[in-house]
Amino acid sequence: MWPVPPRAAAVQRVTYKGITYKPDDEHHQKAFLDQAREDMLQSGKWIPGRSEAYIKRIGNTDLVIATAVALHEEERKLWKDYEKSVEEDLLQIAGTMTTIDHQVGVLKGLLADAQQRDVKVAVESALGTITLAIGQIPEKWKVGDHTGFGKLKDTITNYLRLIPWEKDETVLSIKSLGEQIVAQAKEEIGAKKPSKKLKGLQAEKKKLETKLEKYEVQWLLVKAALDSQPTIVEKIKEKIRTSATEQFTRGTTAHVSQKSSMKTKKQYLGEIATTGALRSKGDKGRGILWASPWSPGVNTAFLEGGVSTGNVFKLKTPIPKNLESFLKEGKIDEFRAAVKGHTEKEYYPFWNSLENPGRFTIYTEELAYLTGKGYRLHEFKRKSGEFQQLMVAPGQLNQVETAYQDR
Repeated sequence: MWPVPPRAAAVQRVTYKGITYKPDDEHHQKAFLDQAREDMLQSGKWIPGRSEAYIKRIGNTDLVIATAVALHEEERKLWKDYEKSVEEDLLQIAGTMTTIDHQVGVLKGLLADAQQRDVKVAVESALGTITLAIGQIPEKWKVGDHTGFGKLKDTITNYLRLIPWEKDETVLSIKSLGEQIVAQAKEEIGAKKPSKKLKGLQAEKKKLETKLEKYEVQWLLVKAALDSQPTIVEKIKEKIRTSATEQFTRGTTAHVSQKSSMKTKKQYLGEIATTGALRSKGDKGRGILWASPWSPGVNTAFLEGGVSTGNVFKLKTPIPKNLESFLKEGKIDEFRAAVKGHTEKEYYPFWNSLENPGRFTIYTEELAYLTGKGYRLHEFKRKSGEFQQLMVAPGQLNQVETAYQDR
């Protein structure tokens, strides 16, 4: 019997349900990924784009994984901060999205019966419930424009305007008119031209035939809209996840001034009134977050992208003197405690007292995230005598200090 070689002598790739991932064998790779996708789709854990990348990375380990649950848990370990945050965002609105999904199912059932009975009131009720549910998603997320619900609602409304539950009556009316036209035409055999009565019957029949065609066309549009993939809920998830990925990339790109000796990429943080003004200022617009849809996870993605490439963060909304030391020393809990519950104007950028209950602002959460990544507040004096506040990573401090000596 041959001796078993030491573990380091061979590379054992991950095995999932008996299928080994082999980086040099496309057949085995496909079998591995197909099985993983099938199982994770069934359990609702497969996210197109993201899952492929992470499952391939897992494939290059030496794990043995037996279930889709365990596979998903391994995938979660590879998620970026913003991906975890986005999933928390979606969990926050899970109840709302369950309501939407349920009401779409109600609509499908009602509209399937629309040619036999008047379902207008019930359909309008379901549409109203979906509208209210979408309205429960925080307004600042701006999700409403990305659901496709407006188009679905219009399509259903246009269909119901045709009064589809009278379709059978319309078919009978067309048949009856056809018989009347044949009878009338027989009476008028030999006449120089059709009578007004015959023309009227023909026009009425044509009108009803056109209406019947509209029934069919509009029903196909309704059915396609209801059965389309992704659904309203899937569109919300997809758009938020895509927006987050875009903002992560935006963070890695950021802004590099051609006029400054500091070539470190820059991002700009602060109240939207101050950062939003930078959109029209040339390349600086690349250094601000501007996303639709937005969610806290999308915001995290913008920050994480910058952190991953060692960017500096310029603070367009200044930190008051009495709060500076907390951020200079990385004492974010003390910073939070110092601003919590304060309704004075100088604290408004950090504590939103207008909401009930009040909460820390997104600006405070941004500062907390950066502090947790080792960033600290620093002030640099310009030649004009003005001071610029920046959140700087330890490895970037010398470069930033040198750059500000010339400004």
